[in-house]
Amino acid sequence: IACMNIASHSLDHMPVFARQVLETLAGQIGQAIAREQAETLRIEREANLNTLFNTIKDMLFVMDKQGRILRVNPAVVKTLGYTEDQMRGAPLLNVHPPAQREEAARLLVEIISGRRATYNIPAITKEGREIPIETSLASGRWNGHVAFFGVARDISARVEAEERRLSLERQVQHAQRFESLGILAGGIAHDFNNLLMIILGYVELMQYRLDDKAFSSESLGKIQRTARNASALCKQMLAYSGRGALIKETVCLNSLILDMDHLFQASISKKIALKIDLDSALPYIAGDPAQLQQVLMNLVFNASEAIGEGEGSITIATRASQCTEEEDRELKPNEGDARCILLEVADTGCGMDAETLERVYDPFFSTKFTGRGLGMSAVLGIVRGLKGSIKAESAPGQGTTFRIRLPRAHESAPPKVPAPEKQPTPVKGAGTILIVEDEEDLREMGKMTGEYLGFRMLSAADGCEAVDVYRRESDSIDLVLLDMTMPRMDGEQTFYEMKRLNPNVRVIITSGYANQEIEKRFAGKGLIGVLQKPYSMSALEEKIQLALKHTG
Repeated sequence: IACMNIASHSLDHMPVFARQVLETLAGQIGQAIAREQAETLRIEREANLNTLFNTIKDMLFVMDKQGRILRVNPAVVKTLGYTEDQMRGAPLLNVHPPAQREEAARLLVEIISGRRATYNIPAITKEGREIPIETSLASGRWNGHVAFFGVARDISARVEAEERRLSLERQVQHAQRFESLGILAGGIAHDFNNLLMIILGYVELMQYRLDDKAFSSESLGKIQRTARNASALCKQMLAYSGRGALIKETVCLNSLILDMDHLFQASISKKIALKIDLDSALPYIAGDPAQLQQVLMNLVFNASEAIGEGEGSITIATRASQCTEEEDRELKPNEGDARCILLEVADTGCGMDAETLERVYDPFFSTKFTGRGLGMSAVLGIVRGLKGSIKAESAPGQGTTFRIRLPRAHESAPPKVPAPEKQPTPVKGAGTILIVEDEEDLREMGKMTGEYLGFRMLSAADGCEAVDVYRRESDSIDLVLLDMTMPRMDGEQTFYEMKRLNPNVRVIITSGYANQEIEKRFAGKGLIGVLQKPYSMSALEEKIQLALKHTG
Protein backbone atom coordinates (compact mmCIF):
# COMPACT_ATOMS: atom_id res chain seq x y z
CA ILE A 1 0.00 0.00 0.00
CA ALA A 2 2.87 2.38 0.91
CA CYS A 3 4.65 1.67 -2.40
CA MET A 4 1.48 2.31 -4.34
CA ASN A 5 0.90 5.51 -2.43
CA ILE A 6 4.43 6.67 -3.23
CA ALA A 7 4.00 5.81 -6.87
CA SER A 8 0.73 7.84 -7.18
CA HIS A 9 1.62 10.91 -5.14
CA SER A 10 4.63 13.16 -4.71
CA LEU A 11 6.27 13.44 -1.33
CA ASP A 12 4.99 16.95 -0.90
CA HIS A 13 1.37 15.72 -0.83
CA MET A 14 2.10 12.64 1.42
CA PRO A 15 0.84 12.94 4.96
CA VAL A 16 3.53 13.41 7.59
CA PHE A 17 2.46 10.36 9.55
CA ALA A 18 2.73 8.16 6.46
CA ARG A 19 6.22 9.37 5.64
CA GLN A 20 7.37 8.72 9.22
CA VAL A 21 5.96 5.18 9.10
CA LEU A 22 7.69 4.52 5.79
CA GLU A 23 11.06 5.84 7.06
CA THR A 24 10.84 3.74 10.21
CA LEU A 25 9.93 0.69 8.21
CA ALA A 26 12.75 1.28 5.74
CA GLY A 27 15.26 1.66 8.62
CA GLN A 28 14.11 -1.61 10.21
CA ILE A 29 14.30 -3.41 6.87
CA GLY A 30 17.85 -2.04 6.35
CA GLN A 31 18.90 -3.17 9.84
CA ALA A 32 17.48 -6.63 9.22
CA ILE A 33 19.34 -6.87 5.94
CA ALA A 34 22.60 -5.71 7.65
CA ARG A 35 22.11 -8.25 10.46
CA GLU A 36 21.50 -10.99 7.94
CA GLN A 37 24.64 -10.02 6.02
CA ALA A 38 26.69 -9.84 9.25
CA GLU A 39 25.38 -13.24 10.35
CA THR A 40 26.20 -14.72 6.95
CA LEU A 41 29.71 -13.22 7.16
CA ARG A 42 30.12 -14.52 10.73
CA ILE A 43 29.08 -18.00 9.69
CA GLU A 44 31.50 -17.89 6.76
CA ARG A 45 34.34 -16.68 8.98
CA GLU A 46 33.59 -19.30 11.61
CA ALA A 47 33.47 -21.99 8.95
CA ASN A 48 36.81 -20.79 7.55
CA LEU A 49 38.35 -20.68 11.03
CA ASN A 50 37.02 -24.16 11.80
CA THR A 51 38.46 -25.43 8.52
CA LEU A 52 41.82 -23.82 9.35
CA PHE A 53 41.65 -25.06 12.97
CA ASN A 54 40.92 -28.61 11.86
CA THR A 55 43.39 -28.82 8.96
CA ILE A 56 46.46 -26.97 10.25
CA LYS A 57 49.37 -29.33 11.00
CA ASP A 58 50.50 -27.47 14.13
CA MET A 59 48.89 -28.44 17.45
CA LEU A 60 46.34 -25.82 18.60
CA PHE A 61 45.00 -25.47 22.14
CA VAL A 62 42.26 -23.19 23.48
CA MET A 63 42.45 -22.66 27.26
CA ASP A 64 40.57 -20.75 29.91
CA LYS A 65 42.37 -18.27 32.14
CA GLN A 66 43.21 -21.09 34.62
CA GLY A 67 45.11 -22.90 31.86
CA ARG A 68 42.53 -25.69 31.44
CA ILE A 69 42.03 -26.99 27.92
CA LEU A 70 38.70 -26.04 26.29
CA ARG A 71 39.35 -27.32 22.80
CA VAL A 72 42.11 -28.90 20.73
CA ASN A 73 42.48 -29.45 17.00
CA PRO A 74 42.82 -32.87 15.29
CA ALA A 75 46.62 -32.41 15.07
CA VAL A 76 46.77 -32.65 18.88
CA VAL A 77 44.69 -35.84 18.87
CA LYS A 78 46.81 -37.36 16.10
CA THR A 79 50.19 -36.39 17.61
CA LEU A 80 49.59 -37.09 21.32
CA GLY A 81 47.17 -40.00 21.01
CA TYR A 82 44.46 -38.65 23.34
CA THR A 83 40.87 -37.96 22.28
CA GLU A 84 39.54 -34.42 22.54
CA ASP A 85 37.19 -35.49 25.34
CA GLN A 86 40.15 -36.89 27.29
CA MET A 87 42.02 -33.60 26.99
CA ARG A 88 39.11 -31.24 27.65
CA GLY A 89 39.33 -29.79 31.16
CA ALA A 90 42.93 -30.98 31.72
CA PRO A 91 45.71 -28.43 32.43
CA LEU A 92 47.87 -27.56 29.44
CA LEU A 93 50.95 -28.37 31.55
CA ASN A 94 49.93 -32.06 31.44
CA VAL A 95 51.10 -32.05 27.82
CA HIS A 96 54.72 -31.84 29.10
CA PRO A 97 56.77 -34.48 30.96
CA PRO A 98 56.15 -34.32 34.75
CA ALA A 99 59.74 -33.36 35.54
CA GLN A 100 59.51 -30.27 33.29
CA ARG A 101 56.04 -28.95 34.12
CA GLU A 102 57.27 -26.50 36.73
CA GLU A 103 59.71 -25.00 34.23
CA ALA A 104 56.96 -24.88 31.57
CA ALA A 105 54.67 -22.98 33.98
CA ARG A 106 57.40 -20.40 34.59
CA LEU A 107 58.04 -19.96 30.87
CA LEU A 108 54.31 -19.61 30.13
CA VAL A 109 54.13 -16.74 32.64
CA GLU A 110 57.06 -15.09 30.83
CA ILE A 111 55.24 -15.42 27.49
CA ILE A 112 52.01 -13.97 28.89
CA SER A 113 53.94 -11.05 30.37
CA GLY A 114 55.66 -10.43 27.02
CA ARG A 115 59.18 -11.26 28.22
CA ARG A 116 59.60 -14.08 25.69
CA ALA A 117 57.91 -15.30 22.50
CA THR A 118 58.25 -19.10 22.64
CA TYR A 119 59.59 -21.93 24.76
CA ASN A 120 60.94 -25.37 23.85
CA ILE A 121 59.90 -28.13 26.24
CA PRO A 122 58.93 -31.52 24.78
CA ALA A 123 55.38 -32.91 24.74
CA ILE A 124 54.69 -36.40 25.99
CA THR A 125 52.37 -38.76 24.11
CA LYS A 126 49.84 -41.16 25.60
CA GLU A 127 52.43 -43.95 25.11
CA GLY A 128 55.09 -41.91 26.98
CA ARG A 129 57.15 -40.92 23.93
CA GLU A 130 58.65 -37.41 24.06
CA ILE A 131 58.31 -35.11 21.03
CA PRO A 132 60.34 -31.88 20.80
CA ILE A 133 57.94 -28.94 20.32
CA GLU A 134 58.11 -25.15 20.18
CA THR A 135 55.16 -23.48 21.94
CA SER A 136 53.79 -19.94 21.68
CA LEU A 137 50.78 -18.36 23.38
CA ALA A 138 48.35 -15.45 22.72
CA SER A 139 45.43 -14.08 24.71
CA GLY A 140 41.89 -13.39 23.39
CA ARG A 141 38.28 -14.28 24.01
CA TRP A 142 36.38 -17.54 23.52
CA ASN A 143 32.57 -17.70 23.78
CA GLY A 144 32.59 -14.32 25.50
CA HIS A 145 35.21 -15.19 28.10
CA VAL A 146 38.95 -14.49 28.48
CA ALA A 147 40.94 -17.30 26.87
CA PHE A 148 44.44 -18.23 25.76
CA PHE A 149 45.37 -19.75 22.42
CA GLY A 150 48.44 -22.01 22.28
CA VAL A 151 50.30 -23.13 19.16
CA ALA A 152 52.76 -26.04 19.47
CA ARG A 153 54.93 -27.00 16.52
CA ASP A 154 56.72 -30.33 16.18
CA ILE A 155 60.40 -29.44 15.72
CA SER A 156 61.76 -32.99 15.50
CA ALA A 157 63.19 -32.36 12.02
CA ARG A 158 64.85 -29.15 13.18
CA VAL A 159 66.34 -30.86 16.26
CA GLU A 160 67.63 -33.77 14.14
CA ALA A 161 69.14 -31.35 11.62
CA GLU A 162 70.86 -29.44 14.44
CA GLU A 163 72.21 -32.70 15.90
CA ARG A 164 73.57 -33.68 12.47
CA ARG A 165 75.15 -30.25 12.09
CA LEU A 166 76.79 -30.48 15.52
CA SER A 167 77.99 -34.02 14.78
CA LEU A 168 79.55 -32.89 11.50
CA GLU A 169 81.07 -29.89 13.25
CA ARG A 170 82.65 -32.16 15.88
CA GLN A 171 84.03 -34.42 13.13
CA VAL A 172 85.55 -31.41 11.36
CA GLN A 173 87.10 -30.21 14.63
CA HIS A 174 88.46 -33.69 15.35
CA ALA A 175 89.92 -34.09 11.85
CA GLN A 176 91.46 -30.63 11.99
CA ARG A 177 93.00 -31.29 15.39
CA PHE A 178 94.87 -34.29 14.02
CA GLU A 179 95.90 -32.32 10.95
CA SER A 180 97.44 -29.64 13.14
CA LEU A 181 99.02 -32.25 15.41
CA GLY A 182 101.00 -33.40 12.38
CA ILE A 183 102.27 -29.86 11.89
CA LEU A 184 103.07 -29.57 15.57
CA ALA A 185 104.91 -32.89 15.75
CA GLY A 186 108.10 -31.59 14.08
CA GLY A 187 108.47 -28.70 16.52
CA ILE A 188 107.66 -30.90 19.52
CA ALA A 189 110.21 -33.53 18.41
CA HIS A 190 112.84 -30.77 18.22
CA ASP A 191 112.00 -29.56 21.74
CA PHE A 192 111.96 -33.10 23.14
CA ASN A 193 115.37 -33.78 21.66
CA ASN A 194 116.67 -30.66 23.40
CA LEU A 195 115.18 -31.82 26.73
CA LEU A 196 116.59 -35.33 26.29
CA MET A 197 119.98 -33.81 25.43
CA ILE A 198 119.96 -31.94 28.77
CA ILE A 199 119.09 -35.12 30.69
CA LEU A 200 121.59 -37.35 28.87
CA GLY A 201 124.29 -34.69 29.06
CA TYR A 202 124.05 -34.30 32.83
CA VAL A 203 123.83 -38.07 33.36
CA GLU A 204 127.02 -38.53 31.34
CA LEU A 205 128.80 -35.74 33.23
CA MET A 206 127.76 -37.30 36.56
CA GLN A 207 129.25 -40.62 35.49
CA TYR A 208 132.60 -38.87 35.03
CA ARG A 209 132.31 -36.90 38.30
CA LEU A 210 130.80 -39.43 40.71
CA ASP A 211 133.02 -38.23 43.57
CA ASP A 212 131.78 -34.60 43.26
CA LYS A 213 128.65 -34.77 45.46
CA ALA A 214 127.83 -31.06 45.06
CA PHE A 215 127.94 -31.33 41.27
CA SER A 216 125.90 -34.54 41.33
CA SER A 217 123.23 -32.95 43.53
CA GLU A 218 123.02 -29.86 41.29
CA SER A 219 122.89 -32.04 38.17
CA LEU A 220 120.12 -34.21 39.61
CA GLY A 221 118.06 -31.09 40.28
CA LYS A 222 118.49 -29.95 36.67
CA ILE A 223 117.59 -33.40 35.37
CA GLN A 224 114.46 -33.41 37.52
CA ARG A 225 113.39 -29.95 36.33
CA THR A 226 114.00 -30.92 32.71
CA ALA A 227 111.98 -34.12 33.08
CA ARG A 228 109.09 -32.12 34.56
CA ASN A 229 109.24 -29.72 31.61
CA ALA A 230 109.01 -32.72 29.27
CA SER A 231 106.07 -34.06 31.29
CA ALA A 232 104.27 -30.71 31.10
CA LEU A 233 104.79 -30.65 27.34
CA CYS A 234 103.30 -34.16 27.07
CA LYS A 235 100.26 -33.14 29.11
CA GLN A 236 99.68 -30.14 26.85
CA MET A 237 99.88 -32.40 23.80
CA LEU A 238 97.41 -34.86 25.37
CA ALA A 239 94.99 -32.05 26.17
CA TYR A 240 95.32 -30.65 22.66
CA SER A 241 94.84 -34.05 21.03
CA GLY A 242 91.45 -34.26 22.71
CA ARG A 243 92.03 -37.43 24.75
CA GLY A 244 89.19 -37.43 27.25
CA ALA A 245 85.72 -35.92 27.32
CA LEU A 246 85.04 -32.23 26.79
CA ILE A 247 84.59 -30.51 30.13
CA LYS A 248 83.04 -27.08 30.45
CA GLU A 249 84.69 -25.28 33.31
CA THR A 250 85.73 -21.83 34.43
CA VAL A 251 88.89 -20.94 32.52
CA CYS A 252 91.43 -18.15 32.94
CA LEU A 253 92.27 -17.38 29.31
CA ASN A 254 95.46 -15.55 30.28
CA SER A 255 96.83 -18.58 32.15
CA LEU A 256 95.89 -20.86 29.28
CA ILE A 257 97.82 -18.68 26.82
CA LEU A 258 100.89 -18.51 29.06
CA ASP A 259 100.84 -22.29 29.60
CA MET A 260 100.77 -22.79 25.81
CA ASP A 261 103.79 -20.58 25.13
CA HIS A 262 106.00 -23.64 24.59
CA LEU A 263 103.55 -25.09 22.04
CA PHE A 264 103.34 -21.76 20.22
CA GLN A 265 107.12 -21.48 20.00
CA ALA A 266 107.37 -25.05 18.73
CA SER A 267 104.86 -24.43 15.95
CA ILE A 268 106.29 -21.24 14.42
CA SER A 269 109.51 -20.30 12.68
CA LYS A 270 112.39 -19.08 14.84
CA LYS A 271 112.39 -15.93 12.69
CA ILE A 272 108.93 -14.98 13.92
CA ALA A 273 108.63 -12.93 17.10
CA LEU A 274 105.75 -14.00 19.35
CA LYS A 275 104.32 -11.12 21.39
CA ILE A 276 101.86 -11.71 24.22
CA ASP A 277 99.86 -8.75 25.57
CA LEU A 278 97.40 -9.80 28.30
CA ASP A 279 94.89 -7.77 30.30
CA SER A 280 95.67 -8.48 33.95
CA ALA A 281 92.04 -7.76 34.96
CA LEU A 282 90.55 -10.17 32.42
CA PRO A 283 87.34 -11.90 33.65
CA TYR A 284 87.05 -15.68 33.43
CA ILE A 285 85.23 -17.51 30.65
CA ALA A 286 83.35 -20.83 30.58
CA GLY A 287 84.63 -23.42 28.12
CA ASP A 288 86.62 -26.56 27.50
CA PRO A 289 90.38 -25.87 27.79
CA ALA A 290 91.21 -28.34 24.97
CA GLN A 291 88.85 -26.56 22.58
CA LEU A 292 90.24 -23.15 23.54
CA GLN A 293 93.73 -24.51 22.93
CA GLN A 294 92.60 -25.68 19.50
CA VAL A 295 91.31 -22.19 18.64
CA LEU A 296 94.58 -20.57 19.72
CA MET A 297 96.79 -23.11 17.95
CA ASN A 298 94.84 -22.80 14.68
CA LEU A 299 95.10 -19.01 14.71
CA VAL A 300 98.83 -19.15 15.47
CA PHE A 301 99.38 -21.84 12.78
CA ASN A 302 97.62 -19.69 10.20
CA ALA A 303 99.49 -16.58 11.26
CA SER A 304 102.81 -18.41 10.93
CA GLU A 305 101.84 -19.74 7.48
CA ALA A 306 100.88 -16.21 6.38
CA ILE A 307 104.31 -14.86 7.38
CA GLY A 308 106.13 -17.76 5.72
CA GLU A 309 109.91 -18.13 5.86
CA GLY A 310 110.65 -14.45 6.38
CA GLU A 311 110.73 -12.35 9.52
CA GLY A 312 107.56 -11.11 11.13
CA SER A 313 105.55 -11.06 14.33
CA ILE A 314 102.45 -12.64 15.82
CA THR A 315 100.64 -10.85 18.64
CA ILE A 316 98.23 -12.56 21.02
CA ALA A 317 96.26 -10.06 23.10
CA THR A 318 93.37 -10.21 25.55
CA ARG A 319 91.09 -7.40 26.71
CA ALA A 320 88.01 -6.98 28.87
CA SER A 321 85.56 -5.48 26.38
CA GLN A 322 82.09 -3.97 26.26
CA CYS A 323 79.70 -5.61 23.81
CA THR A 324 77.96 -3.53 21.18
CA GLU A 325 74.18 -3.87 20.88
CA GLU A 326 74.59 -6.33 18.00
CA GLU A 327 77.18 -8.37 19.90
CA ASP A 328 75.02 -8.24 23.02
CA ARG A 329 72.29 -10.10 21.11
CA GLU A 330 74.78 -12.48 19.49
CA LEU A 331 76.85 -13.37 22.53
CA LYS A 332 73.99 -13.68 25.06
CA PRO A 333 76.12 -12.44 27.98
CA ASN A 334 74.96 -12.55 31.59
CA GLU A 335 71.66 -10.76 32.02
CA GLY A 336 72.24 -7.07 32.64
CA ASP A 337 75.98 -7.44 32.03
CA ALA A 338 77.32 -6.45 28.61
CA ARG A 339 80.97 -7.18 29.40
CA CYS A 340 82.73 -9.79 27.30
CA ILE A 341 86.24 -11.08 26.61
CA LEU A 342 88.17 -9.99 23.53
CA LEU A 343 90.90 -12.28 22.15
CA GLU A 344 93.00 -10.92 19.29
CA VAL A 345 95.55 -12.80 17.19
CA ALA A 346 97.30 -10.49 14.71
CA ASP A 347 100.11 -11.19 12.27
CA THR A 348 102.29 -9.17 9.90
CA GLY A 349 101.91 -11.71 7.09
CA CYS A 350 100.75 -11.47 3.50
CA GLY A 351 97.11 -10.71 4.31
CA MET A 352 94.01 -11.76 2.36
CA ASP A 353 91.93 -10.18 -0.37
CA ALA A 354 88.16 -9.71 -0.03
CA GLU A 355 87.32 -12.94 -1.90
CA THR A 356 89.59 -15.06 0.32
CA LEU A 357 88.29 -13.32 3.44
CA GLU A 358 84.70 -14.24 2.52
CA ARG A 359 85.61 -17.94 2.25
CA VAL A 360 88.02 -18.18 5.18
CA TYR A 361 85.57 -20.21 7.33
CA ASP A 362 84.41 -22.53 4.54
CA PRO A 363 85.18 -26.23 5.18
CA PHE A 364 87.87 -27.62 2.85
CA PHE A 365 88.87 -24.15 1.61
CA SER A 366 92.60 -23.60 1.97
CA THR A 367 95.15 -21.22 0.49
CA LYS A 368 97.93 -23.69 1.34
CA PHE A 369 99.25 -26.29 -1.09
CA THR A 370 98.93 -28.93 1.62
CA GLY A 371 96.19 -29.14 4.21
CA ARG A 372 92.49 -29.87 4.08
CA GLY A 373 91.16 -26.42 4.96
CA LEU A 374 89.52 -27.48 8.23
CA GLY A 375 91.29 -25.12 10.63
CA MET A 376 89.14 -21.98 10.50
CA SER A 377 85.95 -24.01 10.05
CA ALA A 378 86.77 -25.78 13.33
CA VAL A 379 87.55 -22.43 14.99
CA LEU A 380 84.17 -21.02 13.90
CA GLY A 381 82.35 -24.10 15.25
CA ILE A 382 84.09 -23.92 18.62
CA VAL A 383 83.51 -20.17 18.98
CA ARG A 384 79.82 -20.57 18.15
CA GLY A 385 79.59 -23.43 20.64
CA LEU A 386 80.91 -21.04 23.29
CA LYS A 387 78.20 -18.50 22.27
CA GLY A 388 80.91 -16.20 20.93
CA SER A 389 81.60 -14.30 17.73
CA ILE A 390 84.63 -14.10 15.45
CA LYS A 391 85.56 -11.44 12.90
CA ALA A 392 88.60 -11.02 10.66
CA GLU A 393 90.24 -7.90 9.26
CA SER A 394 92.77 -8.26 6.48
CA ALA A 395 94.10 -6.76 3.27
CA PRO A 396 96.85 -7.88 0.89
CA GLY A 397 100.23 -6.89 2.33
CA GLN A 398 98.64 -5.56 5.54
CA GLY A 399 98.54 -8.70 7.70
CA THR A 400 95.49 -10.23 9.35
CA THR A 401 93.77 -9.76 12.70
CA PHE A 402 91.22 -12.20 14.09
CA ARG A 403 89.03 -10.85 16.90
CA ILE A 404 87.08 -13.30 19.02
CA ARG A 405 84.56 -12.12 21.60
CA LEU A 406 83.37 -14.56 24.26
CA PRO A 407 80.82 -14.05 27.05
CA ARG A 408 82.28 -13.91 30.52
CA ALA A 409 81.61 -16.84 32.87
CA HIS A 410 78.55 -16.80 35.09
CA GLU A 411 80.63 -18.05 37.99
CA SER A 412 82.74 -15.49 39.80
CA ALA A 413 84.93 -18.16 41.39
CA PRO A 414 88.44 -18.44 39.88
CA PRO A 415 89.45 -21.65 38.12
CA LYS A 416 91.06 -24.35 40.16
CA VAL A 417 94.82 -23.96 40.45
CA PRO A 418 96.71 -27.18 41.17
CA ALA A 419 98.62 -27.11 44.42
CA PRO A 420 102.41 -27.18 44.11
CA GLU A 421 103.79 -30.66 44.35
CA LYS A 422 105.05 -31.59 47.80
CA GLN A 423 108.64 -32.72 48.20
CA PRO A 424 108.78 -36.41 49.07
CA THR A 425 108.85 -37.09 52.81
CA PRO A 426 108.25 -40.85 52.71
CA VAL A 427 106.50 -42.53 55.61
CA LYS A 428 107.41 -46.19 55.81
CA GLY A 429 104.43 -48.29 54.78
CA ALA A 430 103.49 -51.90 55.37
CA GLY A 431 101.77 -54.43 53.13
CA THR A 432 102.15 -56.03 49.72
CA ILE A 433 101.75 -54.29 46.38
CA LEU A 434 101.63 -55.95 42.95
CA ILE A 435 102.99 -53.69 40.18
CA VAL A 436 101.94 -54.64 36.63
CA GLU A 437 104.00 -52.93 33.91
CA ASP A 438 105.23 -54.20 30.53
CA GLU A 439 108.17 -51.73 30.35
CA GLU A 440 110.96 -53.48 32.27
CA ASP A 441 112.80 -50.35 33.42
CA LEU A 442 109.56 -48.73 34.65
CA ARG A 443 108.60 -51.95 36.42
CA GLU A 444 111.96 -52.16 38.18
CA MET A 445 111.90 -48.49 39.14
CA GLY A 446 108.36 -48.82 40.53
CA LYS A 447 109.37 -51.89 42.46
CA MET A 448 112.40 -50.15 44.00
CA THR A 449 110.28 -47.08 44.85
CA GLY A 450 107.69 -49.22 46.63
CA GLU A 451 110.38 -51.09 48.55
CA TYR A 452 111.94 -47.78 49.57
CA LEU A 453 108.53 -46.73 50.92
CA GLY A 454 108.45 -49.89 53.02
CA PHE A 455 106.20 -52.20 51.01
CA ARG A 456 106.76 -55.76 49.90
CA MET A 457 106.67 -55.59 46.11
CA LEU A 458 105.57 -58.22 43.60
CA SER A 459 105.78 -57.60 39.86
CA ALA A 460 104.28 -58.84 36.59
CA ALA A 461 105.17 -57.99 32.99
CA ASP A 462 101.65 -58.23 31.52
CA GLY A 463 98.02 -58.88 32.40
CA CYS A 464 98.15 -62.66 32.05
CA GLU A 465 101.13 -62.93 34.41
CA ALA A 466 99.46 -60.46 36.81
CA VAL A 467 96.28 -62.56 37.02
CA ASP A 468 98.37 -65.69 37.74
CA VAL A 469 100.29 -63.89 40.52
CA TYR A 470 97.08 -62.47 41.98
CA ARG A 471 95.38 -65.88 41.89
CA ARG A 472 98.27 -67.36 43.92
CA GLU A 473 98.74 -64.49 46.39
CA SER A 474 95.42 -62.64 46.53
CA ASP A 475 95.19 -63.14 50.29
CA SER A 476 98.42 -61.17 50.85
CA ILE A 477 98.18 -58.52 48.11
CA ASP A 478 96.82 -55.23 49.49
CA LEU A 479 96.98 -53.15 46.31
CA VAL A 480 97.57 -53.51 42.55
CA LEU A 481 99.30 -50.81 40.47
CA LEU A 482 98.05 -51.68 37.00
CA ASP A 483 99.36 -50.28 33.70
CA MET A 484 96.61 -49.57 31.17
CA THR A 485 98.35 -50.40 27.89
CA MET A 486 100.01 -53.84 27.73
CA PRO A 487 100.35 -56.76 25.30
CA ARG A 488 98.38 -60.04 25.54
CA MET A 489 95.92 -58.75 28.19
CA ASP A 490 95.50 -55.00 28.66
CA GLY A 491 94.79 -53.18 31.89
CA GLU A 492 91.01 -53.11 31.49
CA GLN A 493 90.77 -56.87 30.86
CA THR A 494 93.13 -57.54 33.76
CA PHE A 495 91.05 -55.33 36.08
CA TYR A 496 87.83 -57.23 35.35
CA GLU A 497 89.57 -60.60 35.67
CA MET A 498 90.91 -59.62 39.11
CA LYS A 499 87.44 -58.31 40.05
CA ARG A 500 86.08 -61.74 39.16
CA LEU A 501 88.63 -63.37 41.49
CA ASN A 502 88.04 -60.83 44.28
CA PRO A 503 85.27 -58.18 44.04
CA ASN A 504 87.04 -56.12 46.73
CA VAL A 505 90.44 -55.94 45.01
CA ARG A 506 92.06 -52.49 45.30
CA VAL A 507 93.40 -51.29 41.92
CA ILE A 508 95.07 -48.06 40.85
CA ILE A 509 95.40 -47.63 37.07
CA THR A 510 98.63 -46.01 35.84
CA SER A 511 98.59 -44.47 32.37
CA GLY A 512 100.22 -41.90 30.15
CA TYR A 513 96.80 -40.75 28.92
CA ALA A 514 94.60 -38.11 30.54
CA ASN A 515 92.91 -39.12 33.80
CA GLN A 516 89.41 -38.08 32.64
CA GLU A 517 89.35 -40.69 29.87
CA ILE A 518 90.12 -43.55 32.27
CA GLU A 519 87.88 -42.26 35.07
CA LYS A 520 84.96 -42.09 32.65
CA ARG A 521 85.60 -45.61 31.34
CA PHE A 522 85.76 -47.11 34.86
CA ALA A 523 83.06 -44.97 36.50
CA GLY A 524 81.06 -47.04 38.98
CA LYS A 525 83.24 -50.15 38.44
CA GLY A 526 85.12 -50.02 41.76
CA LEU A 527 88.42 -48.52 40.58
CA ILE A 528 90.30 -46.93 43.50
CA GLY A 529 92.12 -44.27 41.52
CA VAL A 530 94.17 -43.20 38.52
CA LEU A 531 97.84 -42.17 38.53
CA GLN A 532 99.03 -40.33 35.45
CA LYS A 533 102.55 -40.98 34.19
CA PRO A 534 105.08 -39.66 34.84
CA TYR A 535 104.40 -39.50 38.56
CA SER A 536 106.63 -38.48 41.43
CA MET A 537 107.42 -40.50 44.54
CA SER A 538 105.23 -38.21 46.65
CA ALA A 539 102.29 -38.61 44.25
CA LEU A 540 102.72 -42.41 44.32
CA GLU A 541 102.93 -42.46 48.10
CA GLU A 542 99.80 -40.31 48.45
CA LYS A 543 97.79 -42.54 46.11
CA ILE A 544 98.95 -45.69 47.90
CA GLN A 545 98.03 -44.33 51.33
CA LEU A 546 94.55 -43.26 50.13
CA ALA A 547 93.99 -46.61 48.45
CA LEU A 548 94.96 -48.61 51.53
CA LYS A 549 92.46 -46.61 53.62
CA HIS A 550 89.71 -47.55 51.18
CA THR A 551 87.48 -50.31 52.57
CA GLY A 552 85.01 -50.72 49.66
